[in-house]
Formats: sequence, structure tokens, C-alpha cells
Amino acid sequence: MFGLIELWEQSGQTQPVFCAAQGVSLASFGYWRTKWLALHKSEEVQSPVFVPIEKPTPKSVDAKAAQVYEIVYSNGVRLCLPSLDLSILPQLLTLDV
Repeated sequence: MFGLIELWEQSGQTQPVFCAAQGVSLASFGYWRTKWLALHKSEEVQSPVFVPIEKPTPKSVDAKAAQVYEIVYSNGVRLCLPSLDLSILPQLLTLDV
């Protein structure tokens, strides 16, 4: 049925005319079109959510404190790291916290 829905979109015909030509009931076509629309809506690419990586300003001039990196997740969880190996950054950003 999904193939028929895609064929209908390209045909330029109204649904009743297309269904009559294909021998498909309009109700059945409408049901499957709703399913097709829901499937495609769930597959839409959503814009990525970027998580800021902040290098906090140290409250003192301690050189070690200046090297702390902080990742703040969208749920408020903060991950503080004394150093940051950029090779593990993708794993840190995809953590399900």
C-alpha cells in the first residue's frame, strides 16, 4: 500500500479518482495513507541538540583549576573533567544520563 500512496502523490489525481483506477477502496487508502504519514513524520530528521562544553572560569588563579572542563547535559547533569581527550567526546555527548 505504501507504494500505491507514493504512486498517488506523483499522479496528480484526486484520491477518489486514483482509488477507483487502482481498485482500492477510498477508506482503505485513507487508513494506509495515515499510517504512511505517521511513519514519515517519525523518520523526519530533527535538528541536533548541541550540548555546550564549557571551560569554567576558575575562582582562583590556580593553573590546575583552569584546566577543568565541564559538560552540561540537557537534564542538568554536569560532568566535570580535569582534562578532555577529544577522541572520547562523541561518546560523552551521547551518554543517556
